[in-house]
Amino acid sequence: MLKDRNYWSAFYAKNQEPFEHSLFATFCLKYFKKDFSILELGCGNGRDALFFAKKGCKVKALDLCENEIRFLNDNYKNENLEFFCVDFCNFLDDKKYDGIYSRFTLHSISKDQQDKLFNNISCLLKEKGLLCIEARGKKNSLFGKGERVVNNNGGGGIASFLKSTFAVF
Repeated sequence: MLKDRNYWSAFYAKNQEPFEHSLFATFCLKYFKKDFSILELGCGNGRDALFFAKKGCKVKALDLCENEIRFLNDNYKNENLEFFCVDFCNFLDDKKYDGIYSRFTLHSISKDQQDKLFNNISCLLKEKGLLCIEARGKKNSLFGKGERVVNNNGGGGIASFLKSTFAVF
């Protein structure tokens, strides 16, 4: 994860300003109500967190890039939006959220971190809350690169967890 942190810190040093929100954020907004509380895992330069906050959601966004989090809080923090420099795999809060949002972050964590994260998610999400995950698929140019988190033979992993813990559509 340190290698990822160094990569993203260098990337955000050159791309600090949030740019246009993602298509996934637009899709998820259809299911978010005004004043919806959202926890974003791995917010990067804050583009989706900023989008949700502008639409009336209350957003707590997490990332490991200290300089980017400091920049985002200095320039964009408001009553609906806060940024925190924290490892989202280990994050726990007294608050429960209406939605947890993760876009292209889960590929950067190990199986042990994934297990811990999903255990924490079940504590952080309100009953009937929404877990919104966008992950890379087989058609992505990066598919098959990197290290496998779980084997495909024995179950486990994200899909098994979601099917046993949350409604998956």
